[in-house]
Amino acid sequence: MHVFLVRHAMPLSSAECGDADPPLSPIGTHMAQRLPDALERHKVTRIVSSPQLRAKLTAQPLANALKLPVEFDERLAEYDYGSGEYISVEQMRAADPQRLERLVSGELPNGVDADAFVARVTAATDDLQTTGGQHDRIAMICHGGVINILLRQALDAPRFFPFRLDYASISHLHVSANLKPTVLGVNNIEHVWDLLPRSQRPDTKDPTDH
Repeated sequence: MHVFLVRHAMPLSSAECGDADPPLSPIGTHMAQRLPDALERHKVTRIVSSPQLRAKLTAQPLANALKLPVEFDERLAEYDYGSGEYISVEQMRAADPQRLERLVSGELPNGVDADAFVARVTAATDDLQTTGGQHDRIAMICHGGVINILLRQALDAPRFFPFRLDYASISHLHVSANLKPTVLGVNNIEHVWDLLPRSQRPDTKDPTDH
């Protein structure tokens, strides 16, 4: 079984929408629309998604293109699920880099149980192993924290969040029964490179502005 771990596309910031569960930004919508082409060669047979809005909206263009239903699993939600705020990693990096460093080391925000977060993500993917067929190719649309947990487990990485994962990036696991997943790729961003915040210069025109 192959699992393609897709981080959601770029959402609006909480300052822009005042919502702890923000929708996609215009650039994020454009990112999501590129996923069907990016995943076409992999012949995805199943789509599983976090229930958070930024993941749902990222999954929808792929579901429409493949004419597949989206299966929602609350266990694939980010560690901030149900909280009263949404602060992106990019916001933390700019405004509070020390908080980001604490997050990467495994110190989640107050009120978040790190062990419970890891346990629910692990349970969700264990169930996928049980219900998925040997030849399934599953697109899992979720979050940076969730994907990092799965990559960390597969690689026995010491850091809590070992990878920087871009919006709409694709990481690739091969999962065999009773074996640890094999990591075949991490943070593939070829399909959205020109849309990512870190590739933009102040004078760069928004590519969605036609």
